[in-house]
Amino acid sequence: MVKTPPPPRIVRNEPMKDFLHNNPDVIGIKVTNKLVIVTRKDNSIEKYNLADDAQAKAFKEKYGELPAPPPPPLPPKEKSLSLS
Repeated sequence: MVKTPPPPRIVRNEPMKDFLHNNPDVIGIKVTNKLVIVTRKDNSIEKYNLADDAQAKAFKEKYGELPAPPPPPLPPKEKSLSLS
């Protein structure tokens, strides 16, 4: 069987889209504290404890850098009150 090479790594300044493009077998990741949960397209789940150096290294070797978190939401706009 001929193995297809992975797509070239790209950077578009959209960290999650870049991560998913660079890891086409992944459909999503969840990061809580130091635990990373990777959901793959075959519905398998992989967990990595980033506080453990060996697991952090295994994650980085397999998937690359962890994507940066999205920016926080903007604060709500203040409504001006008119006194009538």
